Formats: sequence, structure tokens, C-alpha cells
Amino acid sequence: MHILALVRKEGDMVYLSQLLNKPVYVGQREYAKVIDFGVVQDLSTANVSTILIRKEGKKFTLPTDQVKFTEKRFFIETEDITLSPYNDKDFYLAEDLLDKQVIDVTGRRLVRVNDVILKKNGVYKIVGIDIGFSGILRRLGLGVVFNLRTISIPWTLIEAFDYQMGQVRLKLSQNSLNAFHPAEIADILEDAGTKERLGVVELLDPRMAAAALGEADPETQQSILESLPKDSLKKIVQKMSVADIVDILKELNPFTSKEIFQNLEQDKIQNVRRLSVYPDNVAGGLMDVNFYREKEDTTVAETIEFLRLMRRRPEVVVVVDNEDTLKGIIAVRNLFNLEPDSSLKDVAISAQSVTSDAPFKEILRTFSEYNLRLLPVVDENDKVIGAISVDTVLEHVQRGEEYEEPI
Repeated sequence: MHILALVRKEGDMVYLSQLLNKPVYVGQREYAKVIDFGVVQDLSTANVSTILIRKEGKKFTLPTDQVKFTEKRFFIETEDITLSPYNDKDFYLAEDLLDKQVIDVTGRRLVRVNDVILKKNGVYKIVGIDIGFSGILRRLGLGVVFNLRTISIPWTLIEAFDYQMGQVRLKLSQNSLNAFHPAEIADILEDAGTKERLGVVELLDPRMAAAALGEADPETQQSILESLPKDSLKKIVQKMSVADIVDILKELNPFTSKEIFQNLEQDKIQNVRRLSVYPDNVAGGLMDVNFYREKEDTTVAETIEFLRLMRRRPEVVVVVDNEDTLKGIIAVRNLFNLEPDSSLKDVAISAQSVTSDAPFKEILRTFSEYNLRLLPVVDENDKVIGAISVDTVLEHVQRGEEYEEPI
């Protein structure tokens, strides 16, 4: 289950903030204004059952099936209107959900509900809660002006409510949060406050926390790593990739950097120091030393079996000899169409490569010209020392990096 990334309005989805304070018409006559939406049945069903209106200074509720909605207003098709008095014991979206905190099962505050996402399919149904800054701008009428991406949590991941004394506590379990994609958790971390960020990270298992930090922006990475307790820091950095550690160390104070080095194994320290000497805009600074390689005498059947045991299957196998000299590459998807007894040296295709000092302009041109998913990086003896993924190249482009030759 992933976080929803919605635009201002997508198909039959709409934000609560777009519906509040809209007029309700009977014919051509303005009858009342919509001020809220109620869920009077089981909250887990997420079906909106009543519309709260203000008429002549008083609050009433209408069944949702009596009210239709267009782009600009609500209207009632019948003169036989069923009004019920407002009941403050019922659950209302604006009154009881907006600005409340999403917390975990132990009570740690994570993020705030800035808007509510609804879907119209016969009845209005709660789809998710908007936790991003875009929700605040939308409520101020500035959503169209800034057109920010929505960060939201699906309603299905909200597991329970503690609805007492007019307060709603949304409980998000550890299992639910770990089901998110790391990039989506990074979105939450970037949008949350300092204390909330730590609450989210401490909910995650170390592997997921490491992956999410690798996706987050430098300010978020710095804020979290410099605030984590030593035990949590140790568990997370041990799960981080060498490339992510190299990038993050550039932003940290010397004390946290020292703490990170103390928690790394010796071979990882050597790889971090080796990569740290390269600028960000050359192959050595972009490559990952943890890539999937196999010896050329390995069979297709053996390789497939190795891949099945892997937690995350790579897209490409880099084929090398006993000296780690590059012999070719094979797309993983093609392995299943090859003869199982064939050795990799017989089925690998010729591979493009670059040296560690190759500038980003050359790397981008090579990826584009040969439609690559992975580009091996070799030393002066053609030994493979790392690999650059297409995802890394795209991230570099999205950050707006310069493509000039390094000085």
C-alpha cells in the first residue's frame, strides 16, 4: 500500500477544503451553506452519511442522498427537505479530523491532518488524509497558485480511533508504515517537524529507515541523523548503502560523522573513503559499489537460483572474470529465456562502460544512446569498481545538476 499522490482534483476525487462553505441551492434560491460532512456510522467504513449546513445561523444535517454537487455549488432537487438537528456527538470531518495529529500505536505524534480526500461513487467516501503543506495552502485558497504535490496517507492504513471528549487520535501501526515505499516515507519525513520526523523513523525497521533517508533531501537527512539516539543511529547506518553514506556525510557535523564511522565495518569504511574523493558530477561520485556481479563461468540456472534468494532483484547482471575484468552484462528479464546450462560468458552481451573520472555529460549521453539500465564503471585495467543505475542518473537530472566538464 503506497501513499496517494493526487493532484488538486482527479476524476471523481475531491478535497474536503474544496467543498466547505459552498452554497446549497433549492432551485435558484440559496438555501444554506455547507460547513461540514458527518460520518455517523462505523468510522472504518469511511462513508459520509450526512452534510452539515448552516441555515439562518443554526446548524442542521441533511442526508447525503438528498444533496447533489456540481463544480461550484450544492443543490437540493426536492422541496421535501429532511432536516435533522446538529449532534455534537457525531463525527465530522472538518470539526473532528482537520488539524488532528496522526500518531502511532504508542502515542508518538507523527504528522498533522491538513485536508481530507474524498471520492464520490454513489456516496462520498473518505479516501485518505492529506498531511502535506499543500493541504494548508489549499485551505487558504492558494492551492492552484502553487500547485504543490499532495502527500497523503490512505484511509485504509488508519487502523483505529480513540474518539473521546471530542478528540480523535489516528493510530498508524508500525506494519502499516513499513508497507510504504521508501520514497513515500521520505516525503512524509520532509514535510514533518523535527520531533515528528524522529517519531516516524523510530517506527520503521532499520532497513526501511535507511532506505527512506537515502531518498530524503539533505536538510531532512541532517536533521534526523544528528538527532537520533546512538543506538538507533548505529542500527540505521549499518543498513545504509555506501553511496548514501558518502552523500550524507557531506551535510553532517564532525561529531555525527565520527559516530557513523565508528559504527561501520572496516570494508565499508574503505569504500566510503574511496568514493568520498570523487566529485558528485563524475562517474566515481555517482557509482554504487554494491551492485550484482557474477563470474563468467556461472550458469544461467545457477544465476536464476541466486536471484530468487535475493531480497531485491536487480535489473542487470554484470559479468566478470576471476580478476573482476568486465566481460559483459545480461538483463535479468532475459535470463529466463536462455538455456539453463549455458554459462554467462556465452550469453552475455557486450557492455558499455566508463572510467571513474567520466563527466556526467558523457554518462548521460551513454545512457541515452544505448538505452541502458546500468552502466559499469571500470578502472584503467578494465576491472569493474562500481556501477551507475538509471535511477541515479534521473535523480541527478531532477536535482538540476550542471553537466559541465569537471575542472
